[in-house]
Parts: sequence; structure tokens; C-alpha cells
Amino acid sequence: MFALRDLDEVLASQHAMLARHGAAPAPDEDARVRALCERHLEQVRAWLLQQPHVRVLEVPFVDLIALPAVQAARVAAFLGGGLDVHAMAQAVDVRLYRHRRC
Repeated sequence: MFALRDLDEVLASQHAMLARHGAAPAPDEDARVRALCERHLEQVRAWLLQQPHVRVLEVPFVDLIALPAVQAARVAAFLGGGLDVHAMAQAVDVRLYRHRRC
């Protein structure tokens, strides 16, 4: 499973972590980090497409939070079934989703 999260949310989370440690990103740091993340994501996706022995299920993070049972069922099906989808969905803790875009 490859969870995809909005980069604005990732950056907000990073800012909060830095603030807890008494640091702050440089003013132009967001643009640089965003560009690095986007480029890395493109490279990873390109590499995955070239791997005949690797299958990937992309799961948007926001969908995982909003519809954990649906996404858990997708993951279980992707992995061949036989998993406790209810328990998987119950493991999602929406309280940990603190840095939302909207």
C-alpha cells in the first residue's frame, strides 16, 4: 500500500514538529521541500512501474481517514483477502489527523 498525503498537510505537520523543538523552517524552505518531495514521488512511481514483481495499491490518506472501512476492504482485497477488515478500519485514529488542508 502506498499512502498519498497532500503535501500542504505534510508541510504543516513538519512545521508543527519543528515548532515543538523550538525551530522554524527558513522562509523559502516550503517551496524547496515541496519540489524535492514531488520529484521523489515521481521517481518512486516511475521505478515502481518498471518493477514487474511489484504491485502497488495507492490509497489517498484523506480517503483512509474519511472512509476507513472502504479503504481497509480495498487493502484486504489487494492482499488477497482473509484479513479482518473491521479491525483494520478500527485501527484508524482520526484524532491523529491534526494537520488538514481544509
